[in-house]
Amino acid sequence: MANPLPARTILAAASLVLLFGSARAQCLNSSLYPPDPITPDPGGALTTITSCNYQTEYARIIGITAGAGYQFAIADGSYITVRQGTYNGPVLGHGPSPLLVTATSNADLFIHWNVNAACGTATTCLATTVQRFLDCTPPTVDLEVLSICVDQEFIVQVQISSLGDATELSFAYTVNGGGLQVLGGVDPGSYSLGPFDLTDVVDLTIVHSEDAACNLTFNDLTGEDCPIISCGPDTYTHCYGNNEFYIQSYQSASSDPLMLSFVEGAVSASGGDQLTIFNGLDITAPVIYQGSGNAGNLAGLNWLSSNVDNALTMRLISSGSWSCMDGVITPPWTYTVGCLDCTAPTAFADSVIVDCESQTFMVPIVIQALGSDPIIDVENSQGVDPIAVTQPGEYLVGPFPLTSSATITLVNSENSLCDLVLGTFSAEGCPIEVTCPGDPVSGTYCYNDFANEDWLYVSSGTEPLAISFTAGSIESSTWDHLTIYDGLDNTAPVLWDHTAQATVDLTGLQITSTGPALYMAMSADNTVSCAGGNLLQWEWNVGCLDCTSPQATFNVVEDCIHHAFTLEVNVVDLGSSPSVRIVSAALPDTLENVSVGTTVLGPFDVDEAVQVSVLNGENALCRVNSPLLGFQPDSCVITACDVVAQTYCYQDVDTAWFIYQSGATYPITISFLAGDLLSGDVIELYNGIDASAQLVYQGNYGGNLAGLSLSSSNPDDAITLRVVSNASGSCAGGQAAQPMSWTVGCGLVGMEEAATVLPVLFPNPADGVLYVRIPARAGGAPTLHVLDALGRMVLMNGLHGGAGGVSTLDISGLVSGRYTVRLVWPDHSWTGGFLKQ
Repeated sequence: MANPLPARTILAAASLVLLFGSARAQCLNSSLYPPDPITPDPGGALTTITSCNYQTEYARIIGITAGAGYQFAIADGSYITVRQGTYNGPVLGHGPSPLLVTATSNADLFIHWNVNAACGTATTCLATTVQRFLDCTPPTVDLEVLSICVDQEFIVQVQISSLGDATELSFAYTVNGGGLQVLGGVDPGSYSLGPFDLTDVVDLTIVHSEDAACNLTFNDLTGEDCPIISCGPDTYTHCYGNNEFYIQSYQSASSDPLMLSFVEGAVSASGGDQLTIFNGLDITAPVIYQGSGNAGNLAGLNWLSSNVDNALTMRLISSGSWSCMDGVITPPWTYTVGCLDCTAPTAFADSVIVDCESQTFMVPIVIQALGSDPIIDVENSQGVDPIAVTQPGEYLVGPFPLTSSATITLVNSENSLCDLVLGTFSAEGCPIEVTCPGDPVSGTYCYNDFANEDWLYVSSGTEPLAISFTAGSIESSTWDHLTIYDGLDNTAPVLWDHTAQATVDLTGLQITSTGPALYMAMSADNTVSCAGGNLLQWEWNVGCLDCTSPQATFNVVEDCIHHAFTLEVNVVDLGSSPSVRIVSAALPDTLENVSVGTTVLGPFDVDEAVQVSVLNGENALCRVNSPLLGFQPDSCVITACDVVAQTYCYQDVDTAWFIYQSGATYPITISFLAGDLLSGDVIELYNGIDASAQLVYQGNYGGNLAGLSLSSSNPDDAITLRVVSNASGSCAGGQAAQPMSWTVGCGLVGMEEAATVLPVLFPNPADGVLYVRIPARAGGAPTLHVLDALGRMVLMNGLHGGAGGVSTLDISGLVSGRYTVRLVWPDHSWTGGFLKQ
């Protein structure tokens, strides 16, 4: 099985720089290192952050006291930016190393390391430090958390040796983020706070009466190291993270030994994650297991205590490569802990009995002893009624369909820890008959490590067969294989073969034979499997192809402005049924009784990939499947080094996107000529190719966008404009009188220069009123001529707005269609066009 690259990932993306001069040199990196936060020494001693920071990274500093000074340094004296609250939060200070800042709150600080004030980057190891600066003497304090395991509580024991230079101290603390509790008049001596529930989280500040900079803060105090005492059986879940040290002890509440059993779960065997089980109350007890299960699969592992305390301790030490928390290692742990006050049954099963005529199989099992439960239930995963067994003997379990696999378990009703799983059984050796005509035959399979399975389907007549998968996945063909043949065995021609070097989703796969037989075979290695919880169970149908497939075409209709698209499904032939069905995982419901013609689906988000199937209304095996349909957002990017003019009349509850790129190595500028925005409606301007870039403006510019101008400052030479409105009025609804109008181009520095380039007609399309903006250097007010599609003049007007102004033209009397506008000055003219709605 292939694994992701481990260890520290270097994010070499350039640091972002704000656009305006007053905010330059406030750098923002995106890679955290070290992974764990650092707490400065509260007494003022120099604290090492790490011996190896790159100047592409930031560090997180916790335990901050409001009003205190903190000095940060990097070994080569290069540039530092300090942000507060979050890694991309407000800037508290920036400048060359060493940099001293004063905390304005107790929020964490995030320290960004860069080469210079231009936010340059480098990947050379440099030592970094933090030091708290004090103008006072802090108290001398020893603090210890003491767990009272028998009561499932803890106390915080505080020893005050000295007040420092305070006249007195106070304790201020919260429990689980609740209300602040204050205890004043604290002198040197010993104090106990609590008791608190073992799972409570206490944040404690020891308050200096004269200077808050000498307060001492202790956060996240909680109980630990107590075993969970129970006979259960109790079920626990855990999803571990990178660089985690997970430890938990369990103890029997009786004199019976304790059993810990994994239902499912995984660790990274190749990543170095190691599970250890200790036979006792803590990690000083003897080790009874250390490893990573079956190539990382923990399912089925169990351990029984054999010590006077009837206790087990479980510990996991994970690496920094990959884990459950980052979604790479699946499934999360599910394990059961309980007292073994029972005896498991003893039994075995090693064969199956196949009935080809009924297309079923049975599993004979031999029960040698019932254990401590007088009635054992023999259960199975296929939903066949369980068998209640009251005495040893031989029993037949089933019947099960030939296409299925069944897991058989002997259940102790008094304690699940004494259940006995006999294994998973399936049948082979006779073909599976598909009645033609008739209902399809369903199959399911959840393959295990070292699986080797095959299926043979034959038609009751001469019709070809089709197999259609509705669910399931298979690992890369490097390790696991699936092949479907056009005949009785693996000597027949291959219809489909799993050759992909990656895990494949089988959903939607449909294969058709040319004759009345179809053979399918698979094999697997011992790493990743469905039974191990890493892959999806296969589900499929095999039926007669006694129908004709419909015919359809599929078309993507892009809606760049709304970051969406619709799909046109054009059914051109119904095949052999009177109507068809349209299905897709992206649709909430199946569209029934669809006839010849075009059906529009959507809208879908720009990032979606949608597959659509058009099914024969009577037999779903006759179908036509679309490829994955969608489009990339970069196809919506408008290249605008030469000046582009744009208008937009926004709607209620609108989210409209406009992305511009210069297409050359020049910055790009957007300049607004007009546009009314109502209260609650805003535009957002991002310094880059999408909304993940730096947000440099958000608002409505006082309700009128005229005069707002912004230039890019990013490697893509791009600007993204997003219009976001609420439901209380809009331009399209008539409440905002003027549509938005703007120009975009290379090298422009503002609205005034942009407006000198060319006349602008907006909105376009227009309805009752057309606005005409005259260039600032046009040389006076022109005469306006409006011509229809046949070249006939339908309107003439002398404009009075003058150069640099906006005139209005009443076009309500014109019929709908395209028109040409000609502006005439004494020495030159300009021609444009608009669409009358």
